[in-house]
Amino acid sequence: MRRLWILLFGLMVPAASVLAQETDASEETAEVEEKVTPLQVPVYLPRAAFLGAYGNDGALSPQLRLQWQHTLIQKNRDAFVAYLEGGGGFGLSLPNNLLPYANGRMSSLYQHVALIGLGYNAVYGDGWAWGFQVLTGAKWYGGNFTDPEVPDERRLGGTVEGRANFGLNIGPVRLMASAGWAQLWVVPRSSVSAKYVGGPIFGVYIDWRPVVFVP
Repeated sequence: MRRLWILLFGLMVPAASVLAQETDASEETAEVEEKVTPLQVPVYLPRAAFLGAYGNDGALSPQLRLQWQHTLIQKNRDAFVAYLEGGGGFGLSLPNNLLPYANGRMSSLYQHVALIGLGYNAVYGDGWAWGFQVLTGAKWYGGNFTDPEVPDERRLGGTVEGRANFGLNIGPVRLMASAGWAQLWVVPRSSVSAKYVGGPIFGVYIDWRPVVFVP
């Protein structure tokens, strides 16, 4: 947990310093505006989507998310954004050996989330974009098991998730590779499925948030 917070703090500091600087970027702004025409997407409709998966200790759990966004600060190409994200998925590859249960096998796993958070986005006129997000909220998770000694689980817990995105700016849409880490705030000692929840997360992030450049 400490390493996750150090990483997130290290990302936030340079992003904040970029937005705090007053620069004369009128020529660059004009160039970017010629290449990027904002989509007219109301704030109550999704403005991004994530398609990826968690990979944790032999369990691969695909994730499909929709994301609502609201721009808090926009200065030239840099923006601080608020997020509301929801979605989830079911395990595709499951562990076969649930130690210490000799006959244990996980037959199903699910992870669904409802998250809020903040992030930084940068859109460049020469065709690329990057950013990161820090999200927290609720996670519904659980699984079924073949060993009768292991009861099926249905749990609700808090989670934190951080992702970094990097990729292409294609007109009004950003198509980016995304990778990060997620974990429960508290891991129940009695839970078997919690061991396979969260962990490394990777995938594709598509962002069509309207970008209005302000010098």
